[in-house]
Amino acid sequence: NQIVPLPALLLHPHLSTAADAPSSTAQLKQQLIAAIVSQQETDELYLFDPEFTVNELFVAGLKRFVSRQAKNCVARRNLLPTPAGRGRPPEYGEYVRPLARKYGKNSIPATPCDESFTCQEHERTLTIQLWHNLVCTTQKVDEKALTFTIALIQDPKFKEPWLLASSVPLSHAAWQVIYRLRWTVERPPLIAKSLLGAQRQFVHSTHCGSRFFAISLLAACILAY
Repeated sequence: NQIVPLPALLLHPHLSTAADAPSSTAQLKQQLIAAIVSQQETDELYLFDPEFTVNELFVAGLKRFVSRQAKNCVARRNLLPTPAGRGRPPEYGEYVRPLARKYGKNSIPATPCDESFTCQEHERTLTIQLWHNLVCTTQKVDEKALTFTIALIQDPKFKEPWLLASSVPLSHAAWQVIYRLRWTVERPPLIAKSLLGAQRQFVHSTHCGSRFFAISLLAACILAY
C-alpha cells in the first residue's frame, strides 16, 4: 500500500487579499497555523517541519500535532527539581537535551531518556528513545500546562537521527508509522520539480507564478496517484 498526498490548503502571500496579505514569513506561518486550527478535527494528526516550534503551535490552539525538531532542541520537564536547600525555590523544571552538544570548549551531555525501545523497518532495526511530560523552556511547572513528548529516532541507514515532538501520547508502533508518513510530505515538490520541470518558470506576473506553483503541486499529486 502507498499513501497518496492530497493538498487540502494552499496559502501564498500574493494570492491573499490586500488586507490579509502577510508581510513576512512569520506572518504567513501564523496564517497557515490559524487556518489549520479553524478546520482541525479530533481524529486528525498534523505533521510539521522544524520551522514550526512547539510553543507557537500551542499558542495558536493546535493540540494534536507531531513536529520535527532541530538537533539542538531543548525542553524542560514539567516537574520541579529537588530544592538545593538555599535560595529561592525553583519554578522551572530541569532542561532536557536529547542530543549531546558543545558550547565553546564545554561539552554538554545528552539527558538520559525516560524510555527506549527498538522496532523493525524494512529489515533495519530502529532505536527510539522517548522523553515524556515536557514543556517549552519558557514554561513554568504547571499541572495544567500543555505537555509533549520528544522522540529520538536512530536509523542505521542515515547518519543523522530524527527528533520528533508529539503533543499526543503515541504507542510504540505509532512512532514507527509517523516516521514513515513524514516522507510523504516531500513527494509532491520532488515530483513537480523532477518530472514536471517546475523548478524553472518564466512568467511576468506575480499571480501567474503563484498559480503555477499551486497547479504544479496538484499535478504532482495526480501523478503520484
